[in-house]
Amino acid sequence: MDIDKLLQVHHSVNLATIREQNKYMLGVQAEQCGQIMQLRKQIDASNSVTRQILENQLKAIQHQENLKYYKNVVYNMKEAVNAINKTENTAFMGIVDMTNCKVKIQNVESLDKYWALIN
Repeated sequence: MDIDKLLQVHHSVNLATIREQNKYMLGVQAEQCGQIMQLRKQIDASNSVTRQILENQLKAIQHQENLKYYKNVVYNMKEAVNAINKTENTAFMGIVDMTNCKVKIQNVESLDKYWALIN
């Protein structure tokens, strides 16, 4: 055989081997790409679930803070009503009607005058 023919055969065999290796590598890369896409979908799904969990936790915390605020408001109102009930100032009591523990301002102008007098 001629050396050129031997080189051509060797070259052809090498090209066939390289072609087979490329097909195999392409298949492996496609499989990895599919796995990567599945992982990306799982990550996106977990991110949305995590986001929803965090939003629910935030809502719960905000609700608790609102409850604390309103409990504090109610406590302060109760203290104010008790302070008004304990007052012995007849001028002030003439302005405020304490019926059933509800504060009703009888005359806003009179209350303004009272506050101006004590301040």
